[in-house]
Amino acid sequence: MYTLMQLLVSLGYAVTLYCEDEAPSAEDVERLRAIDVHVLFPVDGYPHWLLDATTPYSAIIVCRYHLAWHWMPLLRHALPHALQILDTVDLHHLRERREAYLHQSALRRTIAAQTRRHEMRMIRHADATWVVSTAERDYLHDLVPDAQIDVVPNLHDYVDCIAPFDGRSGLLFVGGGRHPPNIDAITWLLREIFPRIRAQLPDVHLHVVGDGIVEAAGIVRERHPGVMFHGHVPDLASLLATCRISIAPLRFGAGVKGKVTQALVHGLPVVTTPIGAEGLQLESRTHAMIEDAASALASAAVDLHENPALWQRLSDNGRLIMRQRFSLDQVRATLAARLPAPTKT
Repeated sequence: MYTLMQLLVSLGYAVTLYCEDEAPSAEDVERLRAIDVHVLFPVDGYPHWLLDATTPYSAIIVCRYHLAWHWMPLLRHALPHALQILDTVDLHHLRERREAYLHQSALRRTIAAQTRRHEMRMIRHADATWVVSTAERDYLHDLVPDAQIDVVPNLHDYVDCIAPFDGRSGLLFVGGGRHPPNIDAITWLLREIFPRIRAQLPDVHLHVVGDGIVEAAGIVRERHPGVMFHGHVPDLASLLATCRISIAPLRFGAGVKGKVTQALVHGLPVVTTPIGAEGLQLESRTHAMIEDAASALASAAVDLHENPALWQRLSDNGRLIMRQRFSLDQVRATLAARLPAPTKT
């Protein structure tokens, strides 16, 4: 999101950020102001800024369908001339449906069906909808053929200097505790995958990063030798440069996974599942190690951790595919073509 706002500013837009749930930290506000993003603070949960808004907003981007459900009707009334864009981030109903089938839960299938109805309604309501991959664009075209669907993928700053294989060690898992796929993934990783890796590489360490992941997954730290729990890490650069593997054993989810794209951009080879690789058009053992079963994921991680030639091939090819298919220039062209002309204030 930060990179997206930076990109909009570079195109000449005056960008305002409004966070519904809570005010950003003072540090975050300063970082945003440094790239000329104006930050609005919630006041008693009431959108005072909307009542006396004098800024001629040309477009409003609402992230995630559940916020659009509440905001878009109000915004349509208050700012009828502004282009309304729904940034899906991922397709929530698709993630929920996959979770339901994983757990064989009829109740979760019902919830996913309700989410699908709400999500489709907001896509129809929006003037344009953003998805993160061509796979999701094609999926939505079949469901809502009249909707304007654009691909605005995950955005990352590219890294030119990649630390070599030698000097790196260990595995990195990234995932916040408020996202159900992450909770399932870390539970599976600690229970079935990492013990298999540790049996073959007894000195290897797993670094677990994510705000609230330990508490959400009910992890007892003492029961997991070789695992280092870091909690929230504001800047992953150091871990991305010193770990040898990123591991993302996701069993359900939707969209393009930021933990995977961030690792690829930083030249850190990834061990993941087909769900983790979704939307990226990756080939196993060419761009990443992609497996379904716990034993296969563990074997792939051991192989990659100990094989310099394989590691280098995946590091180089992962960075290359990200540059080819997820470049800032492509996104800049999409935004310039779809958004109204910038209004100077």
